[in-house]
Amino acid sequence: MTKSKKEIEYIRKAATITDQVFSYILSHIKPGITEAEIAEKIERFIKNKNAELAFPVIAAFGINTSIVHHLKAS
Repeated sequence: MTKSKKEIEYIRKAATITDQVFSYILSHIKPGITEAEIAEKIERFIKNKNAELAFPVIAAFGINTSIVHHLKAS
């Protein structure tokens, strides 16, 4: 499928924000922090960039990393 100029612009913006959030969150991953706290920080960072989430944030540690599309407990 051919992407429009607007779609390409959105993809570039999303990629830039993804790179930024990854760099940001690395400094927050420390012993004692929970998956839910990391997910919340990621979501807040994205929203502060005036962007929307395409899907819920997936943050998984330890054994939870083996669960495809692991979601935090509600």
